[in-house]
Amino acid sequence: MNGKEENSGGAYEDETVVQYLTDNGVESVVDISLQQETPMQVEKAKPATNLIYRVDESPPLYISMAFGFQQLMLCIMIITFPLIILSVLCADDSPSVTEYKTAMIGTVFFVAGLSTFLQTTFGVRLPIIQGTTASFLVSAISVMGTDRLKCPAPMDLNPNSTYEDYSVSLDENSSKIIYDNLLNKTINVDVESNYYRDNDGIIRTSNELWVSRLHEIQGGVICGSILQLTLGFTGAMGFLTYYIGPLTVAPILALIAYGIFGLAQDLASAQWGITVLIVGIFFICAVCMVNVSIPVYTCRRNGRNISVSSNSKFPLFSMFPVLFAVFIGWFVCYVITTAGGFSDDPKDPSYYARTDINSDATSKSPWFRFPYPFQFGMPTFTASTTLGMMAAVLPGILESIGDYNATAGVCEESSPPKHAINRGVMMEGVGVLLAGLLGTGNAVTSWSHTIVILGVSKVASRRVFQFTGLYMIIIGIFSKLISIFASIPKVVLGGALSSTIGMLFSIGISTLKHTDMKKTRNLFIFGLSMLTGIALPMYISKHEDRVDLGVEELTNVVRVLMRSPMFIGGLTGFCLDNIAPGTRKERGLETFYTKSSDKSGNQAKAYQLPFNTDYRWTKWIPICPNFRRS
Repeated sequence: MNGKEENSGGAYEDETVVQYLTDNGVESVVDISLQQETPMQVEKAKPATNLIYRVDESPPLYISMAFGFQQLMLCIMIITFPLIILSVLCADDSPSVTEYKTAMIGTVFFVAGLSTFLQTTFGVRLPIIQGTTASFLVSAISVMGTDRLKCPAPMDLNPNSTYEDYSVSLDENSSKIIYDNLLNKTINVDVESNYYRDNDGIIRTSNELWVSRLHEIQGGVICGSILQLTLGFTGAMGFLTYYIGPLTVAPILALIAYGIFGLAQDLASAQWGITVLIVGIFFICAVCMVNVSIPVYTCRRNGRNISVSSNSKFPLFSMFPVLFAVFIGWFVCYVITTAGGFSDDPKDPSYYARTDINSDATSKSPWFRFPYPFQFGMPTFTASTTLGMMAAVLPGILESIGDYNATAGVCEESSPPKHAINRGVMMEGVGVLLAGLLGTGNAVTSWSHTIVILGVSKVASRRVFQFTGLYMIIIGIFSKLISIFASIPKVVLGGALSSTIGMLFSIGISTLKHTDMKKTRNLFIFGLSMLTGIALPMYISKHEDRVDLGVEELTNVVRVLMRSPMFIGGLTGFCLDNIAPGTRKERGLETFYTKSSDKSGNQAKAYQLPFNTDYRWTKWIPICPNFRRS
């Protein structure tokens, strides 16, 4: 490739022209210089674009690795989610749970990384990260709120304590012994664990308590993955979107946030001062400093000379507000803990703001730990938990379809065709299945956070995101590094959760912009959907015994579903929106699924699979590129 061209002024200009190979092996050329004139052959080889690398283009290895690492920095916020899930599952801060916290964080990273690699390679094939999802967290909270799975209070293990159902004494070695009066059995106390009288009357250790609940959530997630795989492979989701509009999506997203409010309050109540600090830092970074950017210095070769310039800027603070808030709040808790400002009495709420509760996590953790299926035990399947977790599948899919279209717009690609959406939903189902098999207690969905970085970096290559997935897999295996994050106090998690759920609520409300909210029809449907989504679950939580269908398992199923705000609100909105008379324009269906344009003119090239599927029979398979309706 000739790097020098003589311009009209007789001088030589050395364009920064990069030669690379696309996924199909065809050599292409791209000009990334900032000069106004572009060689004619470059314009013909690559259509006008604001991107440095398009979706199906492959940057040099070092560029792919560097930008992949940048995306990884955004994914670090995943560390808070498994700790929140453990809190929902009744895991405490006893030393015996510390090793499991490290394993859970590593497993979540591993599953997210593997799901990201599969999605970018075989799924929708857009540059998009797979991460944890709030919809499954809300379903887990609803399931855990039932009388059968509510978190019990820890037992009093002071020596010579005597209660109606148990007593504690010391043996000849001064070790504690629990005598269970209900089951007439003796239990040797593990000093690194707390003990609980569970709702079924059995005394369990800290790990036995939360792991037994994880098994039920695991079973529900696995069944939910089967539903999502079916919706994706059969193409049924495309049919459902014809009837699902903003008046269904808005209550679902808003009530997902509402369902997490109680958890955020419980986590944050240990030290409201730290919570306010974290929320304040998040507000400053995300809102007040939204226009503050850090110069990004780049090197350019001009003939034999190399120049360094800062032609672009990076919005560091608005890009990573959660990370800044978490790490600063964590550091403040460390300083106060070191100075003795937080109580060391577990009965004092401020105890849970200490950073030394799990101080031995790093020393106890192995260097490497490879997650494997059923590592925490075999899942259990109950109808109530299964249907409760399956209720989270549809909100997760709707959120992902919105992310697909938004990502395509930033990447200057056409909106994903039906086969790509079907494949994306199905591949997310594979990720949810992996999450269930490995026991993350949650699922995976597309993360909208990465769309912002795409717009800033102008690097939309899927190869970059494949590297991000590989980085996450490596971090998930490197348990010694992961163990550091196990010491994040609960109050910091509460602050991080409080900062983000308000935005999630607002995002849900913002989808109503597609509808005509001047119509009484739409006002009534949305208002009633929100009312029923809040009032009915609240009533059932206080009067669960009033729901009795005569069959215990059926009663439990109905109770779990009626405790889910997003299920009740979404179902109400869906039914009323499709029953009440109204045009598709009034309902917001015309603009809600608007297709974005492709500036390059490449029709769905980015969504082609990396292998040949051009066979006669593949036109009947909804996930194949040549799929068409019969």
